[in-house]
Amino acid sequence: MTTYQLGAATIHHGDGQTVTVLSDGREIRANWMVQDGQAATAEQYGIPLDRLNRDHDLAHAILAAVLGLPESPTLAGVASGNYWPAWFREEAAVLAFCGYAAAAGVDLEQLAARLSQAG
Repeated sequence: MTTYQLGAATIHHGDGQTVTVLSDGREIRANWMVQDGQAATAEQYGIPLDRLNRDHDLAHAILAAVLGLPESPTLAGVASGNYWPAWFREEAAVLAFCGYAAAAGVDLEQLAARLSQAG
């Protein structure tokens, strides 16, 4: 398991899951198992199917950190049950970002490591 510090969020990434720990201690656990219907999403965005779930929550944290946010508003909303009104924009950005990274040959785990060290 690898741990990244991105903004105020701590991300534990490995062993088939991503655990995002928010600044207030709330956790979001995301299993990497492929679910029904995800193959079409992966194909639409050009994301290898085995990376779709593996990179997804990590990408939320990376984008939030790059934007100067302490943590992903969407993941914070998931943790609290009080969804951020613009969650769909963040989801679209995450999927597009993951597809862009895949097309450009960028490993998001390596990017997270660089950003974590830089912070």
